[in-house]
Amino acid sequence: ISKRCGAKFIFCSSDQVYADSSLPGPHAEEEPLCPKNVYANQKRLAEQLCQKLCLNSVILRLTWMYSTNTYPGEHGHLLTSLLTAIRDPQVPLTWPIHDCRGITDADTVAEKLPEALLLPPGIYNFGSENTMDTYHTVRSVLERLELSSALERLTPNEIAFAEAPRDIRIQASRAASFGIHFDSTQEGLYQALSKCL
Repeated sequence: ISKRCGAKFIFCSSDQVYADSSLPGPHAEEEPLCPKNVYANQKRLAEQLCQKLCLNSVILRLTWMYSTNTYPGEHGHLLTSLLTAIRDPQVPLTWPIHDCRGITDADTVAEKLPEALLLPPGIYNFGSENTMDTYHTVRSVLERLELSSALERLTPNEIAFAEAPRDIRIQASRAASFGIHFDSTQEGLYQALSKCL
C-alpha cells in the first residue's frame, strides 16, 4: 500500500539482528547481520522484505526500551526492575557483566518518529548508545543518583551470558548525521529515575 500511494514506510526492527556477530560493538548498519534466535531472524527477514517491496522504506533498528509510563502488569524492563529493587531491599539488585547493549526511553523514540519520516530510505540504528555492560551501566546511574544503600547491594551477575557474551551496542551516527540525536543510555536512565524517585 505504501508503495502504491508513494508513502514512506517505517519499519521498527531490532538491535537483536547483531546478536551473534563476531565483531565487537558498537555495531554499524552496514555490518553483516547475525541473528541468534527466531525473533531476530524474523526482524532480518522483515527488513529484507521491506526493502524489496517498498523502496521508500525507512528501517529503524531499536534498542531495548523502557518508559516511565509503564502500567502494572506490563512486561518488565530495566527501569521498573531497578525501581522495584531500589525501593525494596529484599529484591536482589544484580545485573550481568557479559551483556552490553543500548537502552532507550521509549517516549523519546516515539517523539523522534516524525523526524524519521524525513529520513532518506535506508537502515538506521535508532536509539541510545552505550559504552558499558549492563552491570556497570546500572552502577554508574546509581552512583550519580547517590543511592548508597542500593550501591551496597548491587552485585555483578557473572553467570548470565558468560558462555556466549552478548554485545549488541549500536552506533547511531547515521541517524545523528540527519539531526536525530539520543541521550546516552546512562543519561536517559538517570533522567528517568530522577523523575520516578
